[in-house]
Amino acid sequence: NFPEMSDKLSKLDGPCVIIAHSMGGIYATHLYKAFPEKLVTGITLATPYLGLGSAFIARWLFPDWVLLQDVAPGTSPILGMQSVKFKIPWIQIVPQCGSTPLVSLLANDGVVSRLSMTSRKDVTYHNVDTNHYEVLLDKGVSNMSIRIILDKHQHVVLNNEFCGESGRLHIKHTPSEVLSAEYTHDRSTYKKEIEVFV
Repeated sequence: NFPEMSDKLSKLDGPCVIIAHSMGGIYATHLYKAFPEKLVTGITLATPYLGLGSAFIARWLFPDWVLLQDVAPGTSPILGMQSVKFKIPWIQIVPQCGSTPLVSLLANDGVVSRLSMTSRKDVTYHNVDTNHYEVLLDKGVSNMSIRIILDKHQHVVLNNEFCGESGRLHIKHTPSEVLSAEYTHDRSTYKKEIEVFV
């Protein structure tokens, strides 16, 4: 899967924003390591930056499940990710609900411990009231991600129409999953509709 993602990213002109969930955040970190010039922001949701503690045992019970082999603490994907230092804005959305002792005795989201999700010093954290899987369906998380991107990269999202100059940006997320953005600068108003795939 990583070679396929690398191939796709290598063909994009950039700049790119990457959004990834759980194990996808591990891939996203390795993609940043491979293509630091193409990525301008990373947003991860419930990514186990220290690995998934329950996978340490589960990988022996399910030896053919590659995910468990890759996400256990101390494996090369986890250790390789920990050596990466982000030099771009990198945000982790941290689910706060769903804790179960079957996963960890530490606070967790039903899959990943909060300790693993919040272990990096070069990441900004946003807590949300969802569990590991609901975070993908939560409209508040979708809106937060869109707002993070627009706040940091107005000029990227809106196709360099105003080169990121200061002005006022009004954002409206419509029910049809189209983001309506209106930007005002020097008495000129630019409007842009951006289709959002969640």
